[in-house]
Amino acid sequence: KREIKTLEQISTSMAAMPADGQAVPLLAAVRQTRDAATPHTQAVTAMLLAGDKEQAAIRLAGQAMPGLIGNQLAVKALLGHEQKVMNAVIAEAEVTARRARVSVVVIMVLSLAAALLLGIATTRSLTLPLARAAAAARDMSQGKLQGSPLQGGQDEVGDVLRAMQHTRQAVVALKDELDLMTHHHDQGEVSWRADTSNLQGDY
Repeated sequence: KREIKTLEQISTSMAAMPADGQAVPLLAAVRQTRDAATPHTQAVTAMLLAGDKEQAAIRLAGQAMPGLIGNQLAVKALLGHEQKVMNAVIAEAEVTARRARVSVVVIMVLSLAAALLLGIATTRSLTLPLARAAAAARDMSQGKLQGSPLQGGQDEVGDVLRAMQHTRQAVVALKDELDLMTHHHDQGEVSWRADTSNLQGDY
Protein backbone atom coordinates (compact mmCIF):
# COMPACT_ATOMS: atom_id res chain seq x y z
CA LYS A 1 0.00 0.00 0.00
CA ARG A 2 2.79 2.44 0.90
CA GLU A 3 4.63 1.65 -2.34
CA ILE A 4 1.49 2.25 -4.38
CA LYS A 5 0.89 5.56 -2.57
CA THR A 6 4.50 6.65 -3.10
CA LEU A 7 4.37 5.83 -6.80
CA GLU A 8 1.12 7.79 -7.15
CA GLN A 9 2.69 10.82 -5.45
CA ILE A 10 5.75 10.68 -7.67
CA SER A 11 3.60 10.34 -10.76
CA THR A 12 1.38 13.25 -9.72
CA SER A 13 4.43 15.48 -9.06
CA MET A 14 5.97 14.57 -12.41
CA ALA A 15 2.69 15.23 -14.23
CA ALA A 16 2.56 18.72 -12.73
CA MET A 17 6.07 19.66 -13.97
CA PRO A 18 6.39 22.30 -16.73
CA ALA A 19 7.58 20.69 -19.94
CA ASP A 20 9.65 21.75 -22.92
CA GLY A 21 8.84 20.72 -26.46
CA GLN A 22 10.49 17.30 -26.30
CA ALA A 23 9.12 16.53 -22.84
CA VAL A 24 5.47 17.17 -23.79
CA PRO A 25 4.75 13.63 -25.08
CA LEU A 26 6.68 12.10 -22.17
CA LEU A 27 4.71 14.16 -19.69
CA ALA A 28 1.48 13.20 -21.45
CA ALA A 29 2.45 9.54 -21.11
CA VAL A 30 2.99 9.99 -17.37
CA ARG A 31 -0.44 11.53 -16.98
CA GLN A 32 -2.16 8.92 -19.14
CA THR A 33 -0.59 5.93 -17.38
CA ARG A 34 -1.26 7.52 -14.01
CA ASP A 35 -4.93 8.12 -14.84
CA ALA A 36 -5.25 4.58 -16.22
CA ALA A 37 -3.68 3.00 -13.14
CA THR A 38 -5.41 5.15 -10.51
CA PRO A 39 -8.81 3.36 -10.47
CA HIS A 40 -7.15 -0.01 -10.04
CA THR A 41 -4.77 1.17 -7.33
CA GLN A 42 -7.66 2.81 -5.48
CA ALA A 43 -9.66 -0.43 -5.74
CA VAL A 44 -6.70 -2.42 -4.42
CA THR A 45 -6.36 0.00 -1.52
CA ALA A 46 -10.04 -0.25 -0.69
CA MET A 47 -9.88 -4.05 -0.70
CA LEU A 48 -6.87 -4.00 1.62
CA LEU A 49 -8.64 -1.65 4.01
CA ALA A 50 -11.66 -3.97 3.94
CA GLY A 51 -9.42 -6.90 4.80
CA ASP A 52 -9.94 -8.71 1.48
CA LYS A 53 -6.29 -9.42 0.83
CA GLU A 54 -6.94 -12.25 -1.62
CA GLN A 55 -9.06 -10.13 -3.98
CA ALA A 56 -6.63 -7.24 -3.55
CA ALA A 57 -3.75 -9.47 -4.65
CA ILE A 58 -5.75 -10.70 -7.66
CA ARG A 59 -6.72 -7.15 -8.69
CA LEU A 60 -3.16 -5.95 -8.15
CA ALA A 61 -1.59 -8.70 -10.26
CA GLY A 62 -4.19 -8.70 -13.00
CA GLN A 63 -5.10 -5.05 -13.51
CA ALA A 64 -3.26 -2.64 -11.21
CA MET A 65 0.30 -3.93 -11.65
CA PRO A 66 0.50 -3.51 -15.45
CA GLY A 67 -0.75 0.06 -15.09
CA LEU A 68 1.72 0.76 -12.28
CA ILE A 69 4.61 -0.66 -14.32
CA GLY A 70 3.57 1.41 -17.33
CA ASN A 71 3.40 4.52 -15.18
CA GLN A 72 6.80 3.73 -13.66
CA LEU A 73 8.36 3.36 -17.12
CA ALA A 74 6.80 6.65 -18.24
CA VAL A 75 8.20 8.41 -15.15
CA LYS A 76 11.66 6.94 -15.79
CA ALA A 77 11.54 8.11 -19.42
CA LEU A 78 10.63 11.63 -18.33
CA LEU A 79 13.35 11.64 -15.66
CA GLY A 80 15.89 10.47 -18.23
CA HIS A 81 14.91 13.32 -20.54
CA GLU A 82 15.15 15.85 -17.71
CA GLN A 83 18.59 14.49 -16.80
CA LYS A 84 19.76 14.97 -20.39
CA VAL A 85 18.44 18.54 -20.36
CA MET A 86 20.23 19.21 -17.07
CA ASN A 87 23.48 17.74 -18.41
CA ALA A 88 23.20 19.97 -21.49
CA VAL A 89 22.64 23.03 -19.28
CA ILE A 90 25.66 22.12 -17.15
CA ALA A 91 27.82 21.59 -20.25
CA GLU A 92 26.74 24.93 -21.69
CA ALA A 93 27.49 26.64 -18.38
CA GLU A 94 30.97 25.10 -18.36
CA VAL A 95 31.59 26.29 -21.93
CA THR A 96 30.42 29.78 -20.99
CA ALA A 97 32.70 29.76 -17.95
CA ARG A 98 35.68 28.68 -20.08
CA ARG A 99 34.94 31.42 -22.58
CA ALA A 100 34.71 33.93 -19.75
CA ARG A 101 38.09 32.78 -18.41
CA VAL A 102 39.62 33.06 -21.88
CA SER A 103 38.14 36.54 -22.26
CA VAL A 104 39.62 37.60 -18.93
CA VAL A 105 43.05 36.25 -19.94
CA VAL A 106 42.87 38.03 -23.32
CA ILE A 107 41.89 41.30 -21.63
CA MET A 108 44.77 40.95 -19.16
CA VAL A 109 47.27 40.23 -21.96
CA LEU A 110 46.02 43.19 -23.99
CA SER A 111 46.20 45.44 -20.93
CA LEU A 112 49.77 44.34 -20.22
CA ALA A 113 50.71 44.88 -23.88
CA ALA A 114 49.16 48.35 -23.85
CA ALA A 115 50.99 49.20 -20.62
CA LEU A 116 54.26 47.94 -22.11
CA LEU A 117 53.80 49.98 -25.28
CA LEU A 118 52.92 53.04 -23.23
CA GLY A 119 56.03 52.53 -21.12
CA ILE A 120 58.21 52.19 -24.23
CA ALA A 121 56.68 55.31 -25.77
CA THR A 122 57.16 57.27 -22.54
CA THR A 123 60.76 56.10 -22.22
CA ARG A 124 61.54 57.02 -25.82
CA SER A 125 59.95 60.44 -25.37
CA LEU A 126 62.41 61.05 -22.53
CA THR A 127 65.57 59.29 -23.66
CA LEU A 128 65.68 60.49 -27.29
CA PRO A 129 65.57 64.25 -26.51
CA LEU A 130 68.06 63.78 -23.68
CA ALA A 131 70.34 61.86 -26.04
CA ARG A 132 70.18 64.81 -28.50
CA ALA A 133 71.10 67.23 -25.69
CA ALA A 134 74.02 65.02 -24.63
CA ALA A 135 75.24 64.77 -28.23
CA ALA A 136 75.08 68.58 -28.60
CA ALA A 137 77.10 69.01 -25.39
CA ARG A 138 79.76 66.56 -26.66
CA ASP A 139 79.93 68.43 -29.99
CA MET A 140 80.44 71.79 -28.24
CA SER A 141 83.17 70.31 -26.05
CA GLN A 142 84.92 69.25 -29.28
CA GLY A 143 84.46 72.65 -30.97
CA LYS A 144 81.56 71.55 -33.17
CA LEU A 145 79.06 74.37 -32.89
CA GLN A 146 76.86 73.70 -35.93
CA GLY A 147 73.84 71.46 -35.82
CA SER A 148 70.09 71.36 -36.11
CA PRO A 149 68.22 73.55 -33.62
CA LEU A 150 67.40 71.84 -30.36
CA GLN A 151 63.68 72.10 -29.68
CA GLY A 152 61.38 70.37 -27.21
CA GLY A 153 57.98 70.41 -25.61
CA GLN A 154 56.70 72.31 -22.61
CA ASP A 155 58.27 70.03 -20.02
CA GLU A 156 61.55 69.52 -18.18
CA VAL A 157 63.16 67.74 -21.12
CA GLY A 158 62.12 70.58 -23.42
CA ASP A 159 63.67 73.05 -20.96
CA VAL A 160 66.97 71.14 -21.14
CA LEU A 161 66.96 71.22 -24.94
CA ARG A 162 66.19 74.94 -25.10
CA ALA A 163 68.89 75.71 -22.51
CA MET A 164 71.39 73.71 -24.56
CA GLN A 165 70.38 75.61 -27.72
CA HIS A 166 70.82 78.97 -25.97
CA THR A 167 74.25 77.87 -24.73
CA ARG A 168 75.25 76.87 -28.26
CA GLN A 169 74.06 80.21 -29.64
CA ALA A 170 75.97 82.12 -26.93
CA VAL A 171 79.18 80.22 -27.68
CA VAL A 172 78.77 80.83 -31.42
CA ALA A 173 78.17 84.56 -30.81
CA LEU A 174 81.23 84.78 -28.55
CA LYS A 175 83.38 82.95 -31.12
CA ASP A 176 82.23 85.34 -33.86
CA GLU A 177 83.16 88.33 -31.70
CA LEU A 178 86.56 86.85 -30.88
CA ASP A 179 87.20 86.12 -34.56
CA LEU A 180 86.32 89.70 -35.40
CA MET A 181 88.57 91.04 -32.62
CA THR A 182 91.42 88.83 -33.85
CA HIS A 183 90.98 90.21 -37.34
CA HIS A 184 91.19 93.81 -36.09
CA HIS A 185 94.23 93.03 -33.98
CA ASP A 186 95.92 91.52 -37.02
CA GLN A 187 95.23 94.82 -38.77
CA GLY A 188 97.06 96.68 -35.99
CA GLU A 189 93.93 97.82 -34.18
CA VAL A 190 95.00 96.40 -30.83
CA SER A 191 92.52 98.57 -28.95
CA TRP A 192 89.58 96.73 -30.52
CA ARG A 193 87.46 94.89 -27.99
CA ALA A 194 84.87 92.21 -28.55
CA ASP A 195 81.24 93.29 -28.09
CA THR A 196 79.77 91.13 -25.34
CA SER A 197 76.76 93.31 -24.62
CA ASN A 198 74.44 90.71 -26.15
CA LEU A 199 75.86 87.95 -23.97
CA GLN A 200 74.76 87.16 -20.44
CA GLY A 201 76.63 86.28 -17.28
CA ASP A 202 80.41 85.95 -17.22
CA TYR A 203 80.77 86.16 -21.01
